Amino acid sequence: MRTKLGVLAAAIALLGLTISIISPASSDTRYQHRTLRLAEKFSDDRDDFIDVGKEGESVGDYFVINRDPVFNASRTEKVGEVSGDCLVVRESAECDVTFKLRGGLITVEGPFIFEERTSRFAVTGGTGAYKTAHGTLTLTAGDEGLDFVFRLLL
Repeated sequence: MRTKLGVLAAAIALLGLTISIISPASSDTRYQHRTLRLAEKFSDDRDDFIDVGKEGESVGDYFVINRDPVFNASRTEKVGEVSGDCLVVRESAECDVTFKLRGGLITVEGPFIFEERTSRFAVTGGTGAYKTAHGTLTLTAGDEGLDFVFRLLL
């Protein structure tokens, strides 16, 4: 009987430990959850391509994003600009990008995958209203331009 109770107690303790480890970060009340939807127009694309490898787009080349305008989700009002660079690596480009918005800066890092409509980036920090920012950015190529959906923990 004691053995059965000991096994049951150990199983309950293990279950409690497992639940505490896998419980989602969204239950953390220390952070404010915020979704921010922004967009870029294809016509405003002013990226510079730097060809450092074989002629044409190849591994080692760069795309420099130089203060491209960023708009609200409906593309009716300019709300900031985006700058950064992307290094071409195989079927993607590794990007370090900063969004300069009215409330401060948001920095992101991750792969832009050429053959996919959607890429995901890690939010690596920010300043001002975004000084504690972390979370994700989902970038989707649409008909009018790029759509950015930030899921932030502030």
